[in-house]
Amino acid sequence: MGRKYFDQAFKDANITPEEIDTVIYTHLHSDHAGFSCEFKNARIISQKKEWETILNPLPPMLVRRDYDLEAVPELKTTNMILIDGDMDIADGVKVFRTPGHTPGSQSVAVNTKKGVVALVGDQFHLSCMAFPQMTEMLDMHGNTVRITPAPEVYGPFYPHSLVYNYYDFYDSGYKIQAIVDKFAPSYVIGGHEPGLVVTGI
Repeated sequence: MGRKYFDQAFKDANITPEEIDTVIYTHLHSDHAGFSCEFKNARIISQKKEWETILNPLPPMLVRRDYDLEAVPELKTTNMILIDGDMDIADGVKVFRTPGHTPGSQSVAVNTKKGVVALVGDQFHLSCMAFPQMTEMLDMHGNTVRITPAPEVYGPFYPHSLVYNYYDFYDSGYKIQAIVDKFAPSYVIGGHEPGLVVTGI
């Protein structure tokens, strides 16, 4: 199933995986770190803490199959660069640690024409988790659907069901607020936002 979307994305972009020189994994869960061996000429950037976690996952992580342990030998064959903390990766591209969803989660800050935008992986799966008072969102077909705002008791962010450390989750949310030029849905891009299928980033 995933292979179809992977191949189609590269076909639509009119490039091949071999042309990619840098891959940044926000975290190494099985739905984010697939097909790493396809990027034969790329450096693969992950947080050291995330690598340590996939090598030694806790029992609940194994029960839920958060990490695909069969991917570890494949990841070891890549040009994996493990970093510890925040780092400039290229001109206008910076990674910064945002643990909470996983111990070694990281986000990517990118300078764009409109300002600094953050790709936050699964810190916030959906925009409504970063902006819990939202009342509507786009589905993956471009339709606007009504959603129920989160209870205010959760505070400024709405944690999803897979957070390893809630203290880190909230701290990372504040860090993202400080890094983006505007704390708004179009500046904070979640890893599972369905509307991106039709709007792009």
